[in-house]
Amino acid sequence: MVEGLEIRGNSIRVKLYSKKWTVRGKPTKAQVAKVAAERRRIKSRVDELGENIDDILAESHKKTPESLGYYAQHFFDVVAPEKVADSTLMGYESAYNSHWLPFDAMRVDRIKLTELQRHLSQKSITKKTRKNALSVLKLIYSCAVPEIFDRNPLDLWTIPTSKNDKVPEPDPYSMKERTALLSCLKATELIAWRYFTLAFGSGMRTGELLGLPWKNYTAPYLTVNQEMVRRSIKLHTKTKPREVLLPSGVVKMLSENPTRFQKGLVFLQLNGKPFKDADWLMSQWRAAHEKSGVRLRTGPYPWRSTYISMMLSNGADVYDVARMVGNSEPMIRKHYHKHIPSQTRDDIYRKKMEEIF
Repeated sequence: MVEGLEIRGNSIRVKLYSKKWTVRGKPTKAQVAKVAAERRRIKSRVDELGENIDDILAESHKKTPESLGYYAQHFFDVVAPEKVADSTLMGYESAYNSHWLPFDAMRVDRIKLTELQRHLSQKSITKKTRKNALSVLKLIYSCAVPEIFDRNPLDLWTIPTSKNDKVPEPDPYSMKERTALLSCLKATELIAWRYFTLAFGSGMRTGELLGLPWKNYTAPYLTVNQEMVRRSIKLHTKTKPREVLLPSGVVKMLSENPTRFQKGLVFLQLNGKPFKDADWLMSQWRAAHEKSGVRLRTGPYPWRSTYISMMLSNGADVYDVARMVGNSEPMIRKHYHKHIPSQTRDDIYRKKMEEIF
């Protein structure tokens, strides 16, 4: 890791004092060395010559003020960091680098909407990826309002949805399936068993599980305030920090976990190093499905939907479940309404009726 540089999939994030900026393009060894050398030159000019860092950056990263790249740089360096988490910002940058770099040097007021539409339509990508690419471009174009445009010209561009585009309903595991999977994992890989025992017992996301430190655990509570994002720890999560109350079985598992004496992360590899990603753990997850005969669920966190649905089905308050998993109450109601006992739903409906009438 080079000081002051964060290597990403298709860009390099540079930090110097209180300033951050992005250098787009594949971070090859030569590119990293070049960016590191440029950072040292800028630091030298500030430290030794007393120059203003803002003036140096304006000079070093000069782009045509009307170009798409100019507004993209402004969005990534100024606008987005104030509004979204690092993981979301990385996703934005990746989408821009993957789909819109051919237009980077062009003036935004001379790029035709039909040109952009044709360019994106020629790519062999999923509808979700297409929508994500359009979404980040719209956000970048909004930075040119009202300097260049009276209103965002991309507001005219929508990607139509169909019935097949609906977000699939939660597909949780049954108690019997969950028990079968964990039993299979316990008999083969203890590290994976511990990991998925906590996953099922807390509903935590993958990055939150991988980045969980022992200092955040005081039985029976976990504080979730950091995560592993693209192989490095970030001191935040997708949502605000939260406390999770753990069931007794999970507390017992954690009390017997040998890594607790190392005072680092809860989940470590056999060599004592952190898991930078969940590839090995997910391979054990898939193997457990094959051995147990349990149907493999799609989606990024099937244990999370299992946790939420089981808690709701057993009468847990919607607000409490939302608080434990770091989601909003309306989102839980929207996606898991079928798992809320009908009496609870009727009570909510009746309360709303009383408020209105």
